[in-house]
Amino acid sequence: MFDLIKYKFKSPPWSFSKIKKSASEIRKCVYLLSILIRLALISYSSYHNDKFDLKYTDVDYKVFTDASYLVTKGLSPYERHTYRYTPLLSFLMVFNIYLFNDFGKIIFSASDIAIGYILEKAISNVNDLKRVALTSLWLLNPFVIGISSRGNADSLICLLVIATVYYINKKEIVKSAIMFGLSVHVKIYPIIYAPSFIFYLYNMNTLGIYSHKKFPMSLLLIPKNFVANINKQQITFGVISFLTFLICTTLSYWLYGFEFIYETYLYHYVRKDHRHNFSIYFNLMYYIVDTKTKMNLFLSFVPQLFSIVIYSIVGLFNLPLSMFLQTLSFVTLNKVCTSQYFLWWIVLLPLVFSNVKFNSEKTRTLLTTVFFLVVFKGMWLFWAYQLEFRGYNTFLMVCA
Repeated sequence: MFDLIKYKFKSPPWSFSKIKKSASEIRKCVYLLSILIRLALISYSSYHNDKFDLKYTDVDYKVFTDASYLVTKGLSPYERHTYRYTPLLSFLMVFNIYLFNDFGKIIFSASDIAIGYILEKAISNVNDLKRVALTSLWLLNPFVIGISSRGNADSLICLLVIATVYYINKKEIVKSAIMFGLSVHVKIYPIIYAPSFIFYLYNMNTLGIYSHKKFPMSLLLIPKNFVANINKQQITFGVISFLTFLICTTLSYWLYGFEFIYETYLYHYVRKDHRHNFSIYFNLMYYIVDTKTKMNLFLSFVPQLFSIVIYSIVGLFNLPLSMFLQTLSFVTLNKVCTSQYFLWWIVLLPLVFSNVKFNSEKTRTLLTTVFFLVVFKGMWLFWAYQLEFRGYNTFLMVCA
């Protein structure tokens, strides 16, 4: 009888301790595999660049490296044509000159791994196994791996954005504000998250105002109560983030003058680019690129501004979802859209999915969506290659 009771109370194979141990082992494998794949592709890139016309390394990587070379000579990085980034990036990339040419790719890939670690820490409402699975959506994502190992710097801006979310969720407002201010300096687009962060901080202290109201009727209370309920966290976040942006921007202006302001920020306002075929305005931009029409400005900002304002309200209830919707609409409606822009919303997916309860139907829908996204992206890139590198007239296929 004692043996029977002992057997009945024996830990089952699906016990919490065993699941936790299994998740820990899988986690180690995920991180190790993530690092090895990235290092292997970085090593392979030099061989590929020598053997094939279509280079593995991103063309922007050469721009970064050339700009860094100018910096080491005491010159302005903006003397390198098409360098339109913060000078901080050219400072970071000087290791390409002093150490070896692929060092920047290692920095970008290391940023990927750091993002995965922060995402893992930020996801706290699921079990260990699901947390590892969600983190893997970033760490083992072939698209993400390819972008960083090719030498694209967008993983740096994604790191700053995710760090902002992580610290703001921990209510470490000063740290989150510094990360946000720095992210806006490095690349202007994260400014779209400002209203979401303000609404989120507003909600943290005034949730009781909406407790007896149902969405969306509670939205009617926002204009009435917003000013009256501005709190210390909002003020701290706004002031610190602005000061961080101002300090970085002022120092850059002191070093390189108005050329820095124009190339880093203003250029994107007046930019007419008919080469980036992912934009839904690709064909239209091709026809108006040499005209003086103001339609370019309308296409750039009005639809984006509308969607940013609307989706920012979601920040009252779900910050990651609000940021994801803002980013997806911003990228979709942008007059310029390249592959690396997809990273801006992909990095938010693990946080969004952590609040979703998946069933077989939702999983099937998600997998189907991903499948068609990859297929259509591949088709698009094929015709774009024929257009830009082979010189064939494939405008109809690219615009379809």
